[in-house]
Amino acid sequence: MILTGHGQHLFKAVSGSFATIETAIDELQRRELSFITIAASTSMATNWLMPLFHEFQSAHPGIKLKILTIDRNVEPDDSIDLTIRLLPLATERKNAWLMARETVFPVCSRLYLENAPPLRELDDLPNHKLLSYEDPYRQRINWPEFLAALRMTHKSIEPAVIFNDYQLVLHSAMAGEGIAIGWTLTCKFLLEQSLLCRPLQAEVTTEQGFFVLAQPGKALRRESKMLVNWLLKQSHELR
Repeated sequence: MILTGHGQHLFKAVSGSFATIETAIDELQRRELSFITIAASTSMATNWLMPLFHEFQSAHPGIKLKILTIDRNVEPDDSIDLTIRLLPLATERKNAWLMARETVFPVCSRLYLENAPPLRELDDLPNHKLLSYEDPYRQRINWPEFLAALRMTHKSIEPAVIFNDYQLVLHSAMAGEGIAIGWTLTCKFLLEQSLLCRPLQAEVTTEQGFFVLAQPGKALRRESKMLVNWLLKQSHELR
């Protein structure tokens, strides 16, 4: 059996179309693979990653980033190259790099301090509006635990407002609504820009740390390694 003249003409047209489609699919796949996907909490992405990434992209213009904000802990997989999560310092797993130890301390705006009762020591905290963060998926230190770690107990410690999103806590603190618990990574640039301040020098360093994670059994792409090394360099003073 052989194609007729009309069949040969149609075959050439269809073959060209399939080749065009295949080329387009390959191009889309290459574009997708050229992105490094990193997942983090909204507050981490907004207040620590975003202020840094323009420097990374200036230094590595050929590497494109996809940032995912998540409301719970996720593991890296075939669609997520890297995640940033809080884990015990004793964690032993492959492709896990400690970025910063978990250190927490009170933070607020200078506007709040101008109109608030005196705040000279920890014993003054019960006289202030305390902003609290309760996450149903990720356990975080609260005010009673913070004071207990400093060997202080206050039965009267109760938050003025409770949020389920830490980004809302930070916005409330910056707006002068009260005092929040701040984390080293998420508050670093807010403190440097004077959007927040530390009214007390008291702080607690826990046995946990923020890790950047990749799939344990999978080799990192060259671009992912570059991003991991760069993140570790940016956070070295917090380890």
